Amino acid sequence: MRRLCLTFVVGAAIVLTGSCGQFGHLAEVHYRISVGIDTPEGLRAGAGVWSYELRRGNIDQGFTSRFQGEAIPIDLPNGKTIFALLDLRGPDNLPVLDIQGRLPELVTARRFFPSGSFPPPAGISRPEIIKYIQKHVHNRVKLNCNPEPYPGECPLLVSFRNPADPNSVYALDPDNLEAEFGPGYALRGMFLQVTDAHPTHQLEGRLPWEASVGGKHLDGSDVNRPTTLASHLTILSFKKWQR
Repeated sequence: MRRLCLTFVVGAAIVLTGSCGQFGHLAEVHYRISVGIDTPEGLRAGAGVWSYELRRGNIDQGFTSRFQGEAIPIDLPNGKTIFALLDLRGPDNLPVLDIQGRLPELVTARRFFPSGSFPPPAGISRPEIIKYIQKHVHNRVKLNCNPEPYPGECPLLVSFRNPADPNSVYALDPDNLEAEFGPGYALRGMFLQVTDAHPTHQLEGRLPWEASVGGKHLDGSDVNRPTTLASHLTILSFKKWQR
């Protein structure tokens, strides 16, 4: 297979980089997720940049990857904070844990491939998809929060009954924020736009339970037997930084 050495820029909003000097590096995409929430006191918004690097795998693995980023906080006038997680929203408002970072590919496949399939049709490689994103995705794209067809495109939205208690985490229905927060609260939209900005750090001091949770689930368990949202989530749903 021919090694890719690519650096593409379209307009001011999109970048993919590759380097023959980095073993296994094929391509990297940085993308901004923006979230707008209508409130009785006007629009409240948050945004964050995430990155996804595609690497050449070994003989048994076509590709490996590196995903980096942090959940996006949106502070509301009622004193609550919504977090748009790194995990996507799945059926029953549960997180989809295993496709972090592949959102640009998911969106592109659904918008531009005739079958709307994901993974894409046979014969179209993942590096080709990323090159397709570079060539055709110029503007901000509104994400579809409907988790059907599985998975949805939107990050899972969560909040905490008690910000100091990780076990108090709960999921929000993006189509009915009024049910939790009252009249005047609604999701205006979630958007994706590829960018040349670096991944953002913005959760310092916002997760007071982080040190106590460590590598366990938010409910304190260390086995994967989910019964509540807190037993699905770990700190990696909020922060993921890899060397």
